Amino acid sequence: MSEHKILFASLFGGLFAVVGALIVLLGAGIIPAPPDSIHAARWVLVAFGASFVFGGLFVTTQLLSPEMGHRPPLLPWLQYISTLGFLGTFSAVIVWTGLGPGERRFSGSILFVSGGNIGNLFGRLAFGGFGVLLVIVTLWFAVSEPLRILGLWPWRRNGRNR
Repeated sequence: MSEHKILFASLFGGLFAVVGALIVLLGAGIIPAPPDSIHAARWVLVAFGASFVFGGLFVTTQLLSPEMGHRPPLLPWLQYISTLGFLGTFSAVIVWTGLGPGERRFSGSILFVSGGNIGNLFGRLAFGGFGVLLVIVTLWFAVSEPLRILGLWPWRRNGRNR
């Protein structure tokens, strides 16, 4: 990978992390915002921002790791933490959107039907169902990936052990 690609990967991941940090600060109340402009619980904003922070870390570690020529022992754990952090915070936001209390306004179109309002029930079912599926995937990853990193996972991925 060229130096330009390394710089791009670092800037791209860093931009995600900075935007996420600003959203976390907004959700935590450190950056003031008019209360009527916030339409979610503060913890949802913090989780949403944290998903960007973890996503930026994930992108940076994934794009820069082949350039190192060898696998430093902590790199797989850093990738694990960034992936688990992203999956956990992102799934929390999705589950809250689908199953959390309060009014939601879902709009969009389904196949050939368009009209703006796809309905509260359909939106909640779609987000709630995807959120539950994402929580299951997150739990699976949380348990299986450390076993893979430690070489204790009995199944192979792509025909080889990690």
